[in-house]
Amino acid sequence: MKNYSVLILMLSFVIIGFGSCEKDIEITCNLDAPGQVTEDMTITFSASKTGDGVINTLTYKTSQGEVTLTNPTLPWTINVDTEEGSSISISAQGTVKDGSLTVAFHGETQSSTVEGNDFCSHSND
Repeated sequence: MKNYSVLILMLSFVIIGFGSCEKDIEITCNLDAPGQVTEDMTITFSASKTGDGVINTLTYKTSQGEVTLTNPTLPWTINVDTEEGSSISISAQGTVKDGSLTVAFHGETQSSTVEGNDFCSHSND
């Protein structure tokens, strides 16, 4: 009977040990970078990742309208002409366990610059 008690005790420790192992935690990222242009210009929109980051949906907006992409291949970049006074933005939804996601835009003329970005990261160290 004593052997069974020791065996049950050892099995309990093993089960508790495996049950308490840290699992890789995945977080959801909701990124958004808005802006406004003061004159006609070309805006470069971009999205990138490190590690295992994944963007599920990405949306960019200019005076030409709003475009939504599903599961874009990263890194991703597009240049879009937009008009003076336009609201612009880039947003994305994705996940990451061990890495990062970034969305950004940049536009520049001789007299003005507009830029914005948003970032999400997580590490399971």
